[in-house]
Amino acid sequence: MRLKIVLLPRKLDSRPTPFWDIGSVIANIRSECERIKLIDLETKNYYTKKYDGYLKNYGAVNVFRKESLCFVRSIIKDIGSIEFDVFHFYIDWWNETLPLAIAVAHQIKKLNKKARILLTGPYLNSYGKEISDKFKFIDYIAVSEIEPVFKNIFTDGLCASETSNIVYYNEKTRKVHETKRQVTDINDILFPEFDLFFSGTCPCPEVLPFRLSRGCKYRCFFCACLSAKRLRYYKDIDAVVSCLRKYKKIYNVRNFYFEDDALNFSNVYLETFLDKLIKARVNIQWSAYFIAKNLPLAIIKKIRKAGCVHIRWGIESAHPSISREIAKNISMSEAGVILSCASRVGISNQISVIVGFPYEKRDSIGLMKEFINKNKESLSVVNVYPFKPRVNTLAHDHSERYGIKILEDRTVFKKDRVPFEETKGLKWEEKRIAQKLFKRDIDRFVKEKRLTDMDPKEYFKKMV
Repeated sequence: MRLKIVLLPRKLDSRPTPFWDIGSVIANIRSECERIKLIDLETKNYYTKKYDGYLKNYGAVNVFRKESLCFVRSIIKDIGSIEFDVFHFYIDWWNETLPLAIAVAHQIKKLNKKARILLTGPYLNSYGKEISDKFKFIDYIAVSEIEPVFKNIFTDGLCASETSNIVYYNEKTRKVHETKRQVTDINDILFPEFDLFFSGTCPCPEVLPFRLSRGCKYRCFFCACLSAKRLRYYKDIDAVVSCLRKYKKIYNVRNFYFEDDALNFSNVYLETFLDKLIKARVNIQWSAYFIAKNLPLAIIKKIRKAGCVHIRWGIESAHPSISREIAKNISMSEAGVILSCASRVGISNQISVIVGFPYEKRDSIGLMKEFINKNKESLSVVNVYPFKPRVNTLAHDHSERYGIKILEDRTVFKKDRVPFEETKGLKWEEKRIAQKLFKRDIDRFVKEKRLTDMDPKEYFKKMV
């Protein structure tokens, strides 16, 4: 079986970080696959700027127009040989590259009718069924953990209905079907291999991704992540430390961006990891997401000693009732102490704020501004996002519980928003205006306090 993995071009301001999921696929199916080839047009375009003009002036959604066929064919030319059994397109963030992937995959199908198309990525986890129903030539869309998907694809004799964790269109029933969900023990999964991301023209980046765990112990009602299912899996710590040392040596990289939902779900696991990392003297710098609760100064000092220089904190709301409703139930006074301790030991703090929760009033925005002002000396970056009841979240699947109604969205390639209205409050048009006003208010306040608003991964890259 021959696999070609395709990363489509995007307009980027910095060298992209390799994707953990793709590296995991490469490592875990290499022995079962006759040939694996990665076509990383994302990184290639960063260095060559070949497609920047098109991406800037038209955007991927225009690829379905007749005049864009030349652009699509140019992409296919860069992809190279289409004599592969499976083409895997990774959609890394919502719908940014999805239209282009659909257009390119459609042309590949015309040229190689036997080729199978697989789409994976965060956006597909939520909207895989809709995409499969609209574009029936797509063979598989992964909607859960991807390792079982690839294992089954490369097992002779298995049909789509026997392939775990996918949705697919069945020609006989003329319906989209979803197969059984299969969860894999994280310690049965090999660590990713990133060598296919690098070449003479695409050298190693300054930052690599890393994950110690899978899952989340919280169930925030706005979170659409697959991991938010109260499942927790931890990698063996000795294996983790060994892998970090290996990555540092073979890729000549000492900066790591930890992608876990949080590192402090268990302080026992966290401290054991920190102690072993310090003892092993791996000497790396890293960024991670933490929950701003139950972190004493002694642990924070260990976090810094182990090489952490940047922490992302999900504060979300400073209003007590909203914080309880979210599920994290963070105390603002405790969060302030934790941020101060982290800043004092040399860790840069970045927080995320969400505005426009159901029935949220202006007093909630005032509390958040008060929190930011009180802790501004401990903060480097503040990000503000509007609330969205995305598909697969509690807010979407149990909207009546939160007093909202999800409005139908007929857009094929949905933007990163979900229209809703409060059943006993604002209509969508009014709610959208309120969200924009609240966001603008805090954004202006953040700017006045001379704090930065930047994507966390980009900020970490800038730091190191």
